[in-house]
Amino acid sequence: MHLKQEVCKMNKNFISIVIPVYNAAKVLEDCIRLVTAEISPSIKDYEIIIAEDASTDGSTELAKKLAKEDSHIIHIHSNKKQGRGKALTNAFKTARGNIVMYIDADLDISPKYIPLFIEYLKREYDIVFASKRHPEANAKSPILRKVLSITYNRFIRLLFKSKVYCHQGGMKGFKKESILKILPYVKNNKWFWDTEVLVIAQWKGYKLKEIPVTCDYGFKGTTVSSFKDAYEMFVEAIRFKKREPEIKAQLKNNLG
Repeated sequence: MHLKQEVCKMNKNFISIVIPVYNAAKVLEDCIRLVTAEISPSIKDYEIIIAEDASTDGSTELAKKLAKEDSHIIHIHSNKKQGRGKALTNAFKTARGNIVMYIDADLDISPKYIPLFIEYLKREYDIVFASKRHPEANAKSPILRKVLSITYNRFIRLLFKSKVYCHQGGMKGFKKESILKILPYVKNNKWFWDTEVLVIAQWKGYKLKEIPVTCDYGFKGTTVSSFKDAYEMFVEAIRFKKREPEIKAQLKNNLG
């Protein structure tokens, strides 16, 4: 489907919240409950999309059950594991809202920030995202994960001259029209997806709002494998760096 067709499908003042899920049966129901509690009192036109990626722990059946019980909940299932980034891309393309967001199922970032994100996105901002590495943030996490995160974000800031403190926080919001213009350039289907999105957004001249957050490592039900995922993201950063001239040339020539 072409970009113009996707944009035309958007519903004005409708909010879409995507929850990427892979083997998150232990935390999914509480996640949905808490997200709904934050959004439903003030927003009536919304959907919660469970982007469930070939789970094997019962998440598929639970997501089906939750969607059956609440008309606001949409379940998107993939029979073959595609990766978190690809799951988000597919969900955003099918989302009905003119504002789209995602929040990780382990709620590493509290859903209490959802109303604030929406308010900023209704203004002039194209992207709003949670930051655990902002100087004003207060984020608690296991020491290894914190060290890897600090090292990675400093590396990305240096490599791409990024102005962002935290590229990998588990909550981001977008004007749908804006994210759809970025997605054609995003090639990573896994965890590096976030970094590509934020770096390309800066190259494109989008207006970003980084929100410092207070968090305490959510439900601790994450599927992140610190060393493995960190290594893969550093490798992906080098690959992305090689693509930088091509992407910037395309943006300059208004091909995106």
